[in-house]
Amino acid sequence: MKIRQYMSVGLLIVLLASLFFLIPAFDTGAGQGDFRAYWSASYLLAHGENMYDGGLMLRTQRAYAGVTLDTPLITLSPPWSVLIFIPLTLLPFAKAAWTWELINTLLLGVSAILLWQNSAGKSAASKYIWIPLLAAYAFSINLTAIADGQTTVFGLAMIVAFLTFEESRHDLLAGIAIAAALVKPQMVFITLVVIALYILQTRRWRMAVGFGGTIAATALILWVIRPPWLQEYLASATTMSPFAWESSNLGGILFLLTGWTGVRFLSIIAIPLVVLAWKRRGREQNFRIFIDVSLLLALITAPYGFSYDQTSLLAPILTVLAMIPAGIFRTWEWLAIVGVLVVADVYSYYQRMNTSSEVYFFWVPLLVGAIYVYSTVRANQKSRLVARSDAGMKA
Repeated sequence: MKIRQYMSVGLLIVLLASLFFLIPAFDTGAGQGDFRAYWSASYLLAHGENMYDGGLMLRTQRAYAGVTLDTPLITLSPPWSVLIFIPLTLLPFAKAAWTWELINTLLLGVSAILLWQNSAGKSAASKYIWIPLLAAYAFSINLTAIADGQTTVFGLAMIVAFLTFEESRHDLLAGIAIAAALVKPQMVFITLVVIALYILQTRRWRMAVGFGGTIAATALILWVIRPPWLQEYLASATTMSPFAWESSNLGGILFLLTGWTGVRFLSIIAIPLVVLAWKRRGREQNFRIFIDVSLLLALITAPYGFSYDQTSLLAPILTVLAMIPAGIFRTWEWLAIVGVLVVADVYSYYQRMNTSSEVYFFWVPLLVGAIYVYSTVRANQKSRLVARSDAGMKA
């Protein structure tokens, strides 16, 4: 990173850290969403109790999280994702909720800057730091996820950490980062396939060591804190399977229209296609493109998924936006792309305010995917034209 990028990240950290002391927790309205379930589950786990027990969850939420409902707010998040909230159980609930919002706000900004650096590289686009920050904080689903206390921004940050560590060849840390991204497995399950293929091709085995070591350490910690955690998680996932929930992806809308459960498993088709594409183009194609495509395909084809997961769209969106100052598009093209993204975001926010169904957000990753494919084709056309021009000059 250049000095300007370091200064941007540092300034962002200082500003957000200042907010922690300047804004009282009770003024923020934090902790009114899913954070209540995450924090309560972590509180029970920290005290060696069953975090999937509805009665215990309701008792904890009434006592500490201000819940007045007769039914608990439950979480079916994997047990390893609950671990990250345990330090926050040392704080009063309101302060913990505000702290989590602050952490995610910071992670979003840093992730945007690092993604932009990874997308732009050494091109002229790298100096336009305001573009990724504007895109990150203007993308309504990111702000909604932060306000709701979701873990999707953390998952995105871990994907970005993987890309950053991979580029700097800190392979052990890269493996740890992608293991941490499993807080939202439906966001990264196809990305894991791409990374596995990448490790096999490049023989960067320390990534696998970092990943496997993190999984093993996490499981060990869980067994120490709560020995029957695995049985309790599997029992909960069986009785309240996420596959029965509404999904904001292509499988979700097809299931709604047809009633056939098989359409929920489109990833059975997507994963072999990714493997085939890697075998054909993996050695010559930009690794970042495969990561972007894997994130898009996961959002489109996951057996279950929610609109909050669409925070991972920031990665392919910034790849596209980095092409604008790089001169890939004609003026009308980039104006059309930006216009479509803005209108789509406004409409999705309107949709969120007027519908309670997750299914009807299926179109968002499809639209971003179409823009990404178009932009990648234009970039390839541009590079071929440049190559021909250079060859002509040499001749």
